[in-house]
Amino acid sequence: THIQQSMDTNTPEPLLNQENFDRMLTRPVLEDGTQGSYGLGFYVLNQPPDSDQLHSFHHFGNNQGFSSYMGADVEGTFALAIMCNRNSVTLDPLRRELMRQILEIIDSTEQM
Repeated sequence: THIQQSMDTNTPEPLLNQENFDRMLTRPVLEDGTQGSYGLGFYVLNQPPDSDQLHSFHHFGNNQGFSSYMGADVEGTFALAIMCNRNSVTLDPLRRELMRQILEIIDSTEQM
């Protein structure tokens, strides 16, 4: 994937090694046997083999005066970042609409 390609194995210390990459995108099994929703710092959606839908990850953030969202699919087909100069802004409706439009564009170009 594009994300994995960014891990330059020719350098002595890659920015992101394979173990941490895998941990980042793997939801843990909790003590009660259920599966958590977060990997290492990211909310993970549709993790295989549980789902045949798009395997993706994202993270929302709020800070004094700012709100943000960052998400991408694991295969490197798309990434989306939203930043707002206001805190406590609900970015999820905007994220959902932008993701819907992005996936629609991707689907239409793949059918060409």
